[in-house]
Formats: sequence, structure tokens, C-alpha cells
Amino acid sequence: MPPPVRYAQSGGLQIAYQITGSKPVDLVWTTGASSNLDLFWEQPLFIRLFERLASFSRFIIFDKRGTGLSDRPDHLATLEERIDDIRAVMDAAGSERAHILGVSEGGSMAILFAATYPQRTRSLILHGTMPRWSWAPDWPWGEKQAENEEFWRDRAKHDFEIDFAGQTWREWAGDELWDDAAFCEWWARFRRSGGTPAARKALDDMNLLLDVRPVLPAIQTPTLVTIRENDPVAPLDAVRTYSAQIPNATLKVFRGRGHLLGGVWDEWATAVEEFITGNTRVVPTNRFLATLAAADIVGSTQLIARIGDRAWRDTPLRLRRRQNDRTRDSRRNTHGGDRACWDCRPGNGCPHCLSHQRARPPRRGTRVQHSPRSRRRFGL
Repeated sequence: MPPPVRYAQSGGLQIAYQITGSKPVDLVWTTGASSNLDLFWEQPLFIRLFERLASFSRFIIFDKRGTGLSDRPDHLATLEERIDDIRAVMDAAGSERAHILGVSEGGSMAILFAATYPQRTRSLILHGTMPRWSWAPDWPWGEKQAENEEFWRDRAKHDFEIDFAGQTWREWAGDELWDDAAFCEWWARFRRSGGTPAARKALDDMNLLLDVRPVLPAIQTPTLVTIRENDPVAPLDAVRTYSAQIPNATLKVFRGRGHLLGGVWDEWATAVEEFITGNTRVVPTNRFLATLAAADIVGSTQLIARIGDRAWRDTPLRLRRRQNDRTRDSRRNTHGGDRACWDCRPGNGCPHCLSHQRARPPRRGTRVQHSPRSRRRFGL
């Protein structure tokens, strides 16, 4: 069940926030451009990620002013006003000091907060973010004003809908999520609920004015900077450049492309946990060693052609296994042969085994092919 939505007052606005977990350290997530506390808990990827973070922290997340469930300001908020949202949420949650996590657009807020309030910042964690979002002669990775204006004109022509079949979405979402129909449907609703087109454009306009590079050397808290190899929003060269300007910063690069964490969310959460707690997490694994034997019935193709698939499925091949209390065998019926696995332990859920049965001696006309390991094991 999602945690209750609470509100903190910041500059006359109500800022929505949630708390998950009860560990002794606080972790405050500063979201990107899109955010909605209600809809986060409808997406399995974010549910797993948030619960994972809450397993080693008191996890605090909020909708920034102008987004999601929080109030809309009546003017273009400055970055200083927006970092006050972090302070207000921490005060309301009873958090004196916290690890500040800034994701994407929220990274600029996290950077300035850490530099402004070092006494309230245990550490700084940044993912997929940059200190400056617009192009400059000394910052070649940002977006130019003309490009941004063209982007919003094109969005308006297409009713601000996302082209889920386009290359831009594929690069942004990553290989794990771009063609996931359920995720695409959820993301469209999530983005719409995060803010109106006017609110999103106002936020984008403000981001083009940001440049927190001057405060990077002033960050004295331990800092973890993370990025995927091919992030279209925060290029790796840009991330390397700004992370080198932060004292006590560690850069960790994760495999794959995409702005979202996708298939690396657990690796990323593990890195965050180790950074915060100092403890190396033992990742559970379901790996095991198995011996496979392939069997083929002489003339099976002709037999199938004569009796048909259904009759063939009713004529399972039985393979003999050596008695061993610690192992058990299984078989998989296929067109022309079966596979048996002798080394599966109960409960392993071997993908090669669809059932576990005690085998009987093979019938005449059966060829059994043993792997090299099974030859040694069975003395063949």
C-alpha cells in the first residue's frame, strides 16, 4: 500500500511528500521534471526501487512546487525558492540531516542545497543530471534557446503527446523499457499528471537559466555521481567534467543506454546503499550447476508425421537417472526428443525442467547423448 501523502508549507505553498521505511538514516529524493506521488506507486519499477531504498533508509520523496500533488506558484520560481522545498519537507518530516538524492532536473536543486546547507546534508547523490542545462561556449552539452523553442512548437503541434515509436523515446527510455506497452501507457499518464503543458514549459524555461557550476567546489560532503553509459539527457563527458569539480566525489558508470534506470535499478540501489551505509550488500543469486543430457528417438520425425503432435505429446520419453537423494531429474517434451537435468535441487526452478518425475529405463530405439560432465559422472 502506498504511504500517505502529507504536506509541508514552503513560501505559502503546500508541498506534497511521502515517507517510506523506518531506518535510522534519512534519504531525500528530489525528483526530475515529471513527478506525481500517487502514480509512482502504480508502476512496478518505481515500487521495487522505492521499497529497495526504504530497506536501508527512511525514504522521503516529494513533488516539487508546480508538479504533481503540490501547489502551483504564481510566478517563475527561482532555484533558491525551490530548494526551500527540500528544507520545508525535511522540517515537516522531522529530519535534521539527510542524504540528498537529486535525479535529472532535481540534481540542480540537490547541488545548491548541499552547498547552501552543509550542516543538514550527510551526503549528496546525483543521477542523470547536469549543473547547467543550456548551451554555453564553455559548456557544449546543453540545449540552445532556438532548439528549445522549436521543441515546444513541435510538441504543441502533436498535442504534447510522446512519440513512443520514435528514436528519441527509445534512447531516452532505454532498451529495457522503450517497447514495454504497459510502461509507455503509464508514462504518458504520469507525465500528464505531473504538470500541465504550461507548467512543464515554465519549469523548462527556468532550467535553461540555471548554472550551479560555481558552487560545485563548495560542496564539502561526500558525493556519489552516477550515470548510464549512454544517457541522452546527461552525456557521460559532461558528467565526468562536472563531477571532477566536486571535492570528495566518486563517479560510478552503469551499463546500457537510457535516462531511466530500467534494467540497472537494483545495481544502482546497491551502489547507493553501499555509499550511504558503508556496508557491502550480498546480492542473492539463483545460479546453480546442472548437467544436461539430450535424447532423440530414432525415426521420431516420421512417427510424428504419422501419429500427429497430440498423440506424440501423450507418448513421453522416460529417461533413467541414478539414485541420489540430493538431486532429482526432470524432462521436457519436444518435437523429436527430450531433455533431462540430473543436477537440479528441489526448489531451484530449473528453466530446463517443466516437471520432476522419477525416470524409468529408456525404451528400445532411443539414443541418449550425454554431456562430457555426465560421461565422467556416470562412468561412460
